[in-house]
Amino acid sequence: MPSDIKFKGLSTHEYTSVTGPHREKVFEGYVENHTPNAIRIIWYYGQRRGQILTVYVIPHPD
Repeated sequence: MPSDIKFKGLSTHEYTSVTGPHREKVFEGYVENHTPNAIRIIWYYGQRRGQILTVYVIPHPD
């Protein structure tokens, strides 16, 4: 599993103050950018190869 990931189109970045249940890195990606109430996805890589677990899908605070 990649230790770091950057999807420029999704404005993805790692949270440094939070980890997954097994100390996985947790990431945040914006589905829309520069849009009021843009959607954010909070996620981390699961234990199985190719597994991505979604924690939250929430609007970005204004």
